[in-house]
Amino acid sequence: MTMLEHIRNLFSYDDWANREVLSSLQALDVPPARSINLLAHIVSAERLWLERLLVQNQTLPVWPQFTLKRGKLEVDQLPLGEFPRVERYLKELRLRPSYRAISPRTKVAEASELR
Repeated sequence: MTMLEHIRNLFSYDDWANREVLSSLQALDVPPARSINLLAHIVSAERLWLERLLVQNQTLPVWPQFTLKRGKLEVDQLPLGEFPRVERYLKELRLRPSYRAISPRTKVAEASELR
């Protein structure tokens, strides 16, 4: 298995896991708010790293407040909505042997850079 195939498998597994959690929460009469918040955080963090890979601005806060309906919309966009761009990115990596570092950015780090 190549590294690209491995990464594709990871995206597929991630999509499956997110949908399983979402399905479990939807099956409950009153899903725990904490569980919805954790799902929102996971989806947001996944999107954030995709945006960093693609050198795009962050579109969601790290700890967003989603309803279950909004969570479904966000899960539906990851990775399927983003995957064509990620696929292009991975192909470019294969063609270009140099890798660039992706640095995590926090509000504290961003604030210190402004000084």
